[in-house]
Order: sequence, then C-alpha cells, then structure tokens
Amino acid sequence: MSWTPPATPTVTASSATTPPTVSVSGLTAGNTVEVEQRLDGINWTPLTTRVAAGTSIAGIPSPLAATGSTVSFRARQATTVDGVLMQSAWSSVASITATPAGCYVVDDGDRSVYLDAPMESDGPREIVQSVSVTYGLGASSARVDRTPEAGERGTVVWVTTTAAERDALLAWLDAHAVFWIVFPPEDGLATAAKRVARTTPRSWERLAQVAIPHRLIPMSWVEQP
Repeated sequence: MSWTPPATPTVTASSATTPPTVSVSGLTAGNTVEVEQRLDGINWTPLTTRVAAGTSIAGIPSPLAATGSTVSFRARQATTVDGVLMQSAWSSVASITATPAGCYVVDDGDRSVYLDAPMESDGPREIVQSVSVTYGLGASSARVDRTPEAGERGTVVWVTTTAAERDALLAWLDAHAVFWIVFPPEDGLATAAKRVARTTPRSWERLAQVAIPHRLIPMSWVEQP
C-alpha cells in the first residue's frame, strides 16, 4: 500500500504592508499548513500553523520580519491518511527586505498574532548577571564572582489613547507569560525584537490630569532564550 503526499505549495511575500505579509497557494482544503520564517539568515523558526479553508491563505502577517535585512519564508502542507501523516516537500523560499516600522507585542506560540503597542519610552537596558563581592578575613583585596551573562533586561512604557486600547494591552500582558516586543525603529541602528517575560505586575497611570483617556502602561522585562 502506498500514499501520495500533498502537492508542494507556493509561497509569496510582500514588504508593501506594515507588518510584512506572506501568502500560501496550491493548498488542499482541510490540510494543515506550516509556515516558517528565517529571520537571521540561518535558522528556520515557526511563523504559524493553520488549517486551509480553501486553496490559498492570503496576507499572513509577520511582525518580526521588518528587520531591515533579508527575511525568508517557506511552507508545507500535511494531511493524515489511514493514520499516516503525509507531508509535502517544503516550498521554494520567498524572500523580502522590509524596513523596520511599527511597535508591537507578538505571540510566542503563533508569531503571526500581534497587537499594536505604541511606546512612550524604552528605558535603560542591562545585562542579566549576578555579581557578588566578598572580603575574606585578612585578604588584601576583594573577591569578585560573576555568573554567566544571561541576556538583557529593561523597562518599557507603552501609551494608549483609548480605553479599548488600554484594556486590550492589559489583557495581552495578562494572557501571555512569554512574548515578543518589537521596538520602534531607530536611525542607523538595528534594534532587534526581544523574546521576553514580564517581571512586574500590570499597572497603568494617567498621562495628564485632564479629561483625556490616554494611559501609560509601564513594564519591566527580562529576555528569554
């Protein structure tokens, strides 16, 4: 007995939108579609997994892809026949170079899911490292011990302009233990998105003591591997 795997799909990508998008065609309705992205030019990582409702899936956003460098996409589809998983070959690669734009929080499990999150400030950063200084009895100098460096930590303050925006961002922070922050672009610098965990309780404050709905939402974060 033999089975025929699904046809290899076709992938196209566009940097004309913000954030960039990827589309997949040549699908069979009901098949599971995996889309991956290569953000660093080396490693493939998941973008999203969806069930095809028809022969194509259009306009899948990739908020992590606006890096200013070449980003590539590929996809494959799969179906189960008599209990056997049948996967197509990976598609040909589609590549784009998208100018950094926007500021988002991005779901870690499905990296096509994001929320616009305008930032009021991006605070100081530091390397995560434990440093201890001890002074032995009779020692002529201090002993300094350091743990290995373990990424970065920092603070951000988001700004919302409506009650709905505030509620949406606070709900996002409550629902996501680990997520990505896409920082605002900077001239001459490549500010990489960070996979982070929140390290402070959710909070908010008024932007000004006048009748406006604007709120500031501060948060401390630590980078996750």
